[in-house]
Amino acid sequence: MPDGTKIIIRNEDDAWVVLERALDGEFDDLDDISVELDGWPSTDMWLGAGKAAIYPGVMRGFLALQSGLHHSYGIIQNGDPSILRLTNEEKRFLEIVVHVDEGSSDYKVDWQKALHKVIERMSEKMEPKHWIGITCILGVLYFGTSGYKEYLQYQMETRKAEISAEEQAALFGHLQFMGAQETERMALLNRALDEISGLSGVADQSDEAKKQVLQSLSQYGNLSVGGIDLAPDDVNEVLKRARSRSVERELTGEFLVLQVDTTAFDGFRVRLLHVESGVEFWARLYDALVSEPQRHIIQDAEWGKHALYGRVDVTQRGDKIVDAIIREVTEPEVDDIG
Repeated sequence: MPDGTKIIIRNEDDAWVVLERALDGEFDDLDDISVELDGWPSTDMWLGAGKAAIYPGVMRGFLALQSGLHHSYGIIQNGDPSILRLTNEEKRFLEIVVHVDEGSSDYKVDWQKALHKVIERMSEKMEPKHWIGITCILGVLYFGTSGYKEYLQYQMETRKAEISAEEQAALFGHLQFMGAQETERMALLNRALDEISGLSGVADQSDEAKKQVLQSLSQYGNLSVGGIDLAPDDVNEVLKRARSRSVERELTGEFLVLQVDTTAFDGFRVRLLHVESGVEFWARLYDALVSEPQRHIIQDAEWGKHALYGRVDVTQRGDKIVDAIIREVTEPEVDDIG
């Protein structure tokens, strides 16, 4: 692909295609590449209430969506979800725009202008694979129909596991949110979360935003989000015990350094093998700016092909580690080397 390439994303389908191309390395080594958003990302929402208004409960859902985007931008830009680290300028350009159709309760939530600004910031310091991939991930997680379907399916399956077969049939027998296309797309998303480190927090923030949006809209009767038609009783039952799918834990002990990647958007990531469990995963340093001695220990372990001792905080979604932060590494005892 020649330099001077412009990628145009007009809808969710385009975004999934572009995400796969980015992960496949199609945009690597290109210095002059741009992304143009044409009417995306946005999502349509509808209420059965039937009045041209934004009700207080609906507003709470929109505010939760805005909050999730603020937290996600913080993770991407600062490695920290705290909104306190965002400038007033950043908070302003990250704002969603909500259009209300005259004479109805049809809402269109638009984030195109804001995402263009996010792209400008990301492309200044990231490789194309990372900033293009993150562009697509933000759009599909917060505004994509597939993202809402997968979230509802996950929460429904979690809820079904807690009740009897008879209750499952009565409560959820008429519901099925995901099909073959969504299953394929979620596999691609999981691949992205694995290859672009540090983004599991973005996925978690989007889950919480979707929960708040669905619960807020369901107070006013039947609803539709991204073309998914829902009854309020179904929403309430599916989300009755909604929970985060990520579990955080600490891994300690010996680690082998399989690979060091200095092209990552956060500057430095490492492919580790936890010797005791045999689990492999990508990890990043807690603070790359003040961790120079630990970087040397990691690089020495890679070059010398010997283990190091470490303490790593990992985030697990299902059976997969999707994020890991190296808190501490130490050199092995001399007798342990070789």
